[in-house]
Amino acid sequence: MDGNSTSFLPPPPPPGLNYIAAIQPSIVFLMIGTIWTGILLPLTVALFFFSSKDIRRQPIFILNVLSLSLGFLLGIFNACIEVSHFMRHSFCEPLTDGHGSDPSYVVPMVISL
Repeated sequence: MDGNSTSFLPPPPPPGLNYIAAIQPSIVFLMIGTIWTGILLPLTVALFFFSSKDIRRQPIFILNVLSLSLGFLLGIFNACIEVSHFMRHSFCEPLTDGHGSDPSYVVPMVISL
């Protein structure tokens, strides 16, 4: 073995950082987001399983389906953002200019109406 066996290793992280500390916030948010999105699947199954044809025509049922759909979309959006930050090894930058158009702020406001 020659002394160049370390040439296949990734470069060392910047001073004061290690790789785990750099990606740890994204991993935590990814795990939390996927768990909450995963909870929506049994809720959706239960909603359709325990509803009758008459209940499915009620506005409350339609709004429940809409809120579950928005929850799934928000979970997928969150997973895409966290994986992209994980792959770029960067910290989370704000997605908006601060005017509240981020989906994680808009979806709860829409559902509460």
